[in-house]
Amino acid sequence: MGKVTRIVLTSLFAMAMLFALSHAPAKADDGSPITDTDNRVNPNSGDRVIVWCNVDNIDIWGIDALSNGFRLAMYAPSQLPKAGKSVTTRLGDNGTVTISSDSQGSYLAKWTGGIYGADGSAANGFSKAFLCSY
Repeated sequence: MGKVTRIVLTSLFAMAMLFALSHAPAKADDGSPITDTDNRVNPNSGDRVIVWCNVDNIDIWGIDALSNGFRLAMYAPSQLPKAGKSVTTRLGDNGTVTISSDSQGSYLAKWTGGIYGADGSAANGFSKAFLCSY
């Protein structure tokens, strides 16, 4: 194998590793509950969706692969879906957030699509079940 071929292969391998690392969240452990200091709802390590039930809104944030947080959506209580319904907010390059509710007053927020590869699954941290009392 020639020197140029080795350089090209090494460069391709490095780029593949950077891509893989930038699209997979680092989890501190097995996704078990963690102790938070900011009053988020039902926090778990590896979460990519974070929810706060504030007095006058529900605030939903996303977490990128480098653990940077950013707001995805905010809903006033009057904007929340009724039992059995859902509300979807389109976020452009960040995909969509959908909140659905059940007959017990529980909600499920799912983040799907976009540049961070959100798949809406609980296993990958892209969904959060929660209860807010309004």
